[in-house]
Amino acid sequence: MTEQPTPTRPGMLTFLCILTFVGSGASSLANLMLFAFFDSFRLVYEQGGLTLFAFSSEQEKLIELLLSAKPVYFLYQGLLYAVSLVGAVFMWNLNKKGIHFYAIGQIMLLIMQQIFMPSLPFPAFELLIAVLFIVLYARFLPVMK
Repeated sequence: MTEQPTPTRPGMLTFLCILTFVGSGASSLANLMLFAFFDSFRLVYEQGGLTLFAFSSEQEKLIELLLSAKPVYFLYQGLLYAVSLVGAVFMWNLNKKGIHFYAIGQIMLLIMQQIFMPSLPFPAFELLIAVLFIVLYARFLPVMK
């Protein structure tokens, strides 16, 4: 019996996974922290505790919009970013099911924003990035098991 050689992860797949680790990992952590300390963030903002920062009027509106959302929105976002992160871990280990985790997480993130914050414009740029990453990941399906 001959043992088949262990497939090696292509450099571009490694690069994509690292980008996903950084992006989805940081986003998951930030959203889960915002969920955990939502009331504290809102209180600090309402009491003017963020006056150290010079926010533009657009940034002020965005902060107010985010603080008007239900805290559970940030929990769901944090968990969906974690699902995308799990997908990247699977793909890092050359496991095909990772692309499904990643794609479902990214698609659900786009849908969730429209459900919880319908006043925001459609996230076209986020859709473009998600589709780009899914297509690039799909190129490496033949090397995954």
